[in-house]
Amino acid sequence: LERLKQRKIIQWALAYLAGAWVVVQLLDAVKDPVGLSPVVHRGILAILAVGFLLTSVLAWYHGEKGRQRVSGPELLLIALLLGIAGGGLYLIRGSGADGDAQGAAVSTGTERREDPRTRILVLACRNISPDPDDAYVAEGLHEAILHKLGGISNLLPLGPGTAAWYRDNPKPPAQIAVEQRVDFLGECGIRKYREEGRLFITFQLLNDEGGQVWSEEYDRDLSAEAEFEIQADVARQVAERVQAGLTQDERDALRAGPTGSLEAWDAYQQGRALNSRPGPENARRAIDLLKEATRLDPEFAAAWVELGTAYRALNLYTTTLDPAPLADSAQLALERGIRLDGQNAEAFAALSYFLLVWRWDLAGAEQAMERALSLNPGLPEVRLRNAVSLLYTGRSGEALREVRRALEQDPLGVVPNGWLALILASLGRHEEAKVQNERALDFDPTNAVVLGNLGGNYLRLGMPDSAAAVFRRVEAEENPAAVAGLVNALVQLGRREEAVRIYDDLRSFADQRRVSKAQLAEAAFPLDEDQAFDLLVQAVEERDRRLLDGLMLNKDRWDPSLRREILNRMGLDLEGERLVVFEGGS
Repeated sequence: LERLKQRKIIQWALAYLAGAWVVVQLLDAVKDPVGLSPVVHRGILAILAVGFLLTSVLAWYHGEKGRQRVSGPELLLIALLLGIAGGGLYLIRGSGADGDAQGAAVSTGTERREDPRTRILVLACRNISPDPDDAYVAEGLHEAILHKLGGISNLLPLGPGTAAWYRDNPKPPAQIAVEQRVDFLGECGIRKYREEGRLFITFQLLNDEGGQVWSEEYDRDLSAEAEFEIQADVARQVAERVQAGLTQDERDALRAGPTGSLEAWDAYQQGRALNSRPGPENARRAIDLLKEATRLDPEFAAAWVELGTAYRALNLYTTTLDPAPLADSAQLALERGIRLDGQNAEAFAALSYFLLVWRWDLAGAEQAMERALSLNPGLPEVRLRNAVSLLYTGRSGEALREVRRALEQDPLGVVPNGWLALILASLGRHEEAKVQNERALDFDPTNAVVLGNLGGNYLRLGMPDSAAAVFRRVEAEENPAAVAGLVNALVQLGRREEAVRIYDDLRSFADQRRVSKAQLAEAAFPLDEDQAFDLLVQAVEERDRRLLDGLMLNKDRWDPSLRREILNRMGLDLEGERLVVFEGGS
């Protein structure tokens, strides 16, 4: 104790901690305005922590008056501490470094290698048929293989968005393995000889250095049974080659085929491919094909589920049809798919989202999501739907953790990256949300939803000029949400007359087509709050599915008392920011 006093260790420590406290306060004050990334922020904190140890060492050796030289033990201790600091910073960077649009791993804020499952990326399957229109066949094979691999508990297959990115930006397998930290990669191709009645499929499994682990060529008579047998064999062989270990239940699930009709399977594949693409015409064509699939095989559960999501998509994209019948058709199709196959996790996840956003049924949505997670938590679609449900119900912190798990499975997918940006915005982290939306646009520069969300980020950051420019990029598509954003931006810029003119144009358009009243209300609010309230009341009466979008995802645009009143009219209420059932009504 006497030597500690002599060398003034306590004074040194207190002085250092006081200075470090000032630095931490400055970091918190400037991280949003200057756009300080989380990685840099954590790095500075780590340096401060290691600096305290270094300061203690220096105090011990230099605290006595007149001591100037550095001894051998001091050099050794400083070198050791610097080594520890370097290792700590490397781990921080490895777990949180931001990815770039050139294929580096997107930052999800998680330690990827903590997951004990074997990571595998099955690259997009090649269409090796002479007809380029057979691309949907390759898409269907790829999704089917991912689905089967996702049902194996010891495997973590990366999602289709990441595979699609590398399809459009090809790189050597070893480089892909490093960027995505995968243990194995898969490559596949498919060709259907319809006239000859033959099916040819290739698959090879590569290790993280690009070396071949296993490969197979399948040449079979063309039939639905043959294709499903090949899919099952590929998944089984992959699991065995990577020593994932299959349970008997998993082996049985691999052998299950969704339909015995080749024609129904073909119609389903075409419909699913169209349903994954935006736009009302794609949704209409998808519905026709999926109806045909269910006509050819009324017991085809997956086709009924996809038909339900196609009805939902059509309601999302069109402004010319009455939404109520579309919603009813969507629910009937989803429920029929579940009755036919009660083990379909994707179906329960889709039903959960539908019940929450369209029916405002919190209990039913939660029950369906719990079922989906219990059946197959390995599906990226299930994780993402769960994150979205948590966001809509005001549980943004839980949603952030869950979307990061979804990104773990599909780090380069535009959809999970876009939802991450929305969740960050809901937490008030608008600068991070802006950066995240910009990253999502690197994956899909024309995505209207992400563009609209980016415009919202600019509005919240006090950048109305940038917001107006972004909203104008999607205004040409007569997107009511983008028009509402543009009106808000123009009001902030003091260009009220122009905002009123654009709003009046939207109202005229709404008189001819079924524009969402909730979106009209968002455009009206900065101009006339009373009119906005009346529009929201009409939206409640019409059970407008976009109401929760505005009230829960754009909550900062609304007066709190108005927001709560509209939620109460919907039969909902808030406990803090958590959505609950309203108990104050009749």
